[in-house]
Amino acid sequence: MHNTPPALTLVLIAGFAFCGSTWAQAPVATHCKAGEFAYLNANMSKVQPSQGGGYKLVKTDKVLSVCADKQVEPFHMLAYRYGPVGSVEMEHVARPEKPFSILNRSTSPHTGENLLFFTTGGFTYCVSEATGQGSGIGLTVTKSGKKIVDLFSGNERGVDFESEMVEIDFDVARSSVLKVAKSAPACDAR
Repeated sequence: MHNTPPALTLVLIAGFAFCGSTWAQAPVATHCKAGEFAYLNANMSKVQPSQGGGYKLVKTDKVLSVCADKQVEPFHMLAYRYGPVGSVEMEHVARPEKPFSILNRSTSPHTGENLLFFTTGGFTYCVSEATGQGSGIGLTVTKSGKKIVDLFSGNERGVDFESEMVEIDFDVARSSVLKVAKSAPACDAR
């Protein structure tokens, strides 16, 4: 039988507890229903300017999910859902007669974004996923060309957001519920 000093035992237990907590990180919550597959899930935060420039994120209790009926294209259903966990405040489902618009664009030499957007009730909802060296999920809602909602997930994958769990081609509409847009001015509103 080994005789480990109590101080070393405490250090070992604390070390295992710390390592275990990082390995057991909970996934980002989802609004996807049983039988659906998440393209993305994001814990949304308000974007507020901070003193001296830049911005700070103020956590909300809202989750954004984009859910598909299949793991691979072509999809027959794609749903946008937003609200607190377990309580969807806004849902919009793409259908062949009212598809979501998609666009892939470059934002700098090292970053880009995949955009998924739609208009309903006079509001345009634009979900942006940073690509390349960028990271995070944005949500912009506009009405009459004015930005009324500006939310961002934060940059840490697996904590602030999960994405690309289902692959969507943002350059070619492979699903009847998607259409490729030439531009996305509503996503750039100020």
